[in-house]
Order: sequence, then structure tokens, then C-alpha cells
Amino acid sequence: FGASSLLEERILSVGEPCSARRVFASGSFHHDCDTTRGSSGAPVLRCAADGLCRIVGISVGGFRHGSDTSLVVLAGYSEEVANVGVLARNFIEAVNDALSAL
Repeated sequence: FGASSLLEERILSVGEPCSARRVFASGSFHHDCDTTRGSSGAPVLRCAADGLCRIVGISVGGFRHGSDTSLVVLAGYSEEVANVGVLARNFIEAVNDALSAL
């Protein structure tokens, strides 16, 4: 799931199924959830069978391994082209560190 803002409209986009495909030690991850221009900063949600959803990450952009090809025209996920997110716990830690430095 993701939320984005395009042309001052608030849009909730839902892509099912989608998943984190690769998690890195740095706290970033590749995912195959549908995104579009303006999706950076959108929450990545994980919803349980009981309907409870939790923010597990923040979508931050696309990884294109040196290519400017849009994800929209590609069929499926690839290790070469993916959406990129930051784990929510790492984001919260970075914010807390920044606030404590003020």
C-alpha cells in the first residue's frame, strides 16, 4: 500500500500482492509495490489477516541500476529495477537522532 500526492490531490494507491523483495543491512529494502511519481515519502504498510495494518517502511524512490527506464513499462520485479524503501524503525531512529542533536 502507498499514499501519494499528485497535483495537490490526495491519492491512496493499493497494490496487492506486493512485498519487500530484498532487505539490506543499511535498513533500506527493495519492494515491488505499485508506485508512481510523487510516491516518495509514502508509507509502506503490512496488513495482517485480521485487517490490522502497520507502517513497516517509507517509500523513497526507484533503483534502476544505472537506467532511467520507468518501472511502469517493466513486467514484474527485477533485481536490476525495483522500488526502494527505508525500514520504518530505521527512519524513526534517524529522526530521533536528529532531534536529540538539536
